[in-house]
Amino acid sequence: MKTFLAGIGSVFVERFDVQKSAENADELVAAARRGVSLLLFPEGTFRHHAGLLAFRTGAFQVAAQAGIPVVPVGLRGVRSMLRDGTWYVRRSTVSVSFAPPIMPDGSDWNAAVRLRDRVRAEILKRCGEPDLL
Repeated sequence: MKTFLAGIGSVFVERFDVQKSAENADELVAAARRGVSLLLFPEGTFRHHAGLLAFRTGAFQVAAQAGIPVVPVGLRGVRSMLRDGTWYVRRSTVSVSFAPPIMPDGSDWNAAVRLRDRVRAEILKRCGEPDLL
């Protein structure tokens, strides 16, 4: 499951049940249209080894359907701070950098894919990790 944050709460988005995933996406689109800021993690997992994985497309589909921009956020040092398979946080320097917002160029699936790829390219520039695609 993937999470998004709204206000001070979090909501889990189903990734494996197609029907539930579609319902969750519709809820996110409605929330975005109401002005709710969404924080999504499109990589969707932790791994022990450094490197930026493929992004899931759901977050970008929501942005395209809602007609809202995505602000790419590069997190550097997070993987070394919280390693997969461990339950303790290591001391590490973490930096956060923001790219300019990117607007979707349409509302269909292809627009979501293009948005995903543009956002991923911006995050890759900022995260300090190799590209695992």
